[in-house]
Amino acid sequence: MKKLLFADQHRLASLRDQCLNSFTTIADVTRNLLSSPDFANFSDGMAASICRIMAMLPII
Repeated sequence: MKKLLFADQHRLASLRDQCLNSFTTIADVTRNLLSSPDFANFSDGMAASICRIMAMLPII
């Protein structure tokens, strides 16, 4: 979470992609990102990237 927030704040695309690609299920994203109070600190672009990655992940 902290690495992803850092990548977002400093516009580090490779770190952002590495962090987002580490998630394997929607449950991982929900548990680690969506349930965090820091989620509100993400930029709109990062929120869109998170939605895109969730669309490609299995629901498990």
